Amino acid sequence: MQRQIHDKDRGKVLWEMRLFENIRFTDTVEQHDTLTIAPAFVQDPGTFYNTGLEFFGSNFLKLPIETVHENDEFTTHCPAYFKPKQLFPLAYFVMFILERSLWFQYEAHCV
Repeated sequence: MQRQIHDKDRGKVLWEMRLFENIRFTDTVEQHDTLTIAPAFVQDPGTFYNTGLEFFGSNFLKLPIETVHENDEFTTHCPAYFKPKQLFPLAYFVMFILERSLWFQYEAHCV
């Protein structure tokens, strides 16, 4: 039985498909421990930003994610919109990881 996609969800499904066309889970230390992004996806800031807006709304990349640097390691707290124990589509989680990585880089190199 196929699930019907409502018009209000169609945009998110299309964005998820576009996201999955641009990411790969690859191996660095262990199997599938690294998220690799197609350069074209992040070289076009408008596409990347609009994808984030589709998943998180207007708070994407506007509210810094609290990052703590201790003992040569960075840790982070989840932003208010991301509830770790809730069910999310994989694309939502991937965009959260990308946003978190951007804040890590900002904290490591700009602060």
